[in-house]
Amino acid sequence: MSHQLQEFGSGAMKGGKKAGKAAKGVWSDFQAFINKGNVVDLAVGLVIGTAFTLVVTSLVNDLITPVISLAGSGNSFAELFVVIRKSKSGADRYKTRAEAAGDGAITLNWGNFLQVIINFMIVAWCMFILIKAVRSMIKEKKKDDTKKCPLCCESVKKEAIRCKFCCAELAMPSSPSAAALQ
Repeated sequence: MSHQLQEFGSGAMKGGKKAGKAAKGVWSDFQAFINKGNVVDLAVGLVIGTAFTLVVTSLVNDLITPVISLAGSGNSFAELFVVIRKSKSGADRYKTRAEAAGDGAITLNWGNFLQVIINFMIVAWCMFILIKAVRSMIKEKKKDDTKKCPLCCESVKKEAIRCKFCCAELAMPSSPSAAALQ
């Protein structure tokens, strides 16, 4: 019996060592994953996107919606609703959604839906403008530093004197350092 306990104990120790090595491997894999630039970029983008959404939501709720509401009933869009089932008290006219919900009425909140759509369209438009601006800045920075090989039509660096695809000789680049090589 004691021999069996010793075998079990040594097996448990070996299993514990394996589990410890596995945990260290998982931890190092996790660290490598976190240290990649993409994860950090994603986290920064998420934080900036959340802040950007808050700014646009405030723009819609505090500036645009009140101006549009002046053309309507004077209420905000969020408070435009239709009672689709009266409450037990029988009332069918309410000033706010909260009042209707408190009385037990079921409402169709079309004004809130309209406000969310306006908010989405403004966020989408702002993101479109932002992405377009970033892409134009990237295009300005990125210069075309390639030329086409006249023989195989593959792109090679402008400084190349031989094509890496077909080994054809290319014209010397027209730069001061190229003139020094000749």
